[in-house]
Amino acid sequence: MSVISSPGLRTFIRKSQVRQQYREFLRLVKLAPSSFRQELRDCIRSEFQKHSLETRDDHIAFLLAEGRKRLLDLEKYLKLTR
Repeated sequence: MSVISSPGLRTFIRKSQVRQQYREFLRLVKLAPSSFRQELRDCIRSEFQKHSLETRDDHIAFLLAEGRKRLLDLEKYLKLTR
């Protein structure tokens, strides 16, 4: 039996990954034009809250992967607007 298969540890790791991704989004918001920042922050917060009660590990992994894609897209877009 692997230590990673422990539900408690797996949950802890997933929550840590979600928090890290949320912080990455908020750091990226700082690159946005000031007139757009609050709206972007609200949108990010809303998306994370919408899925905050998700407990299925496979779905959380999917959401994290989607979040990573969106993070990269947002980063590219914000760099183009500078």
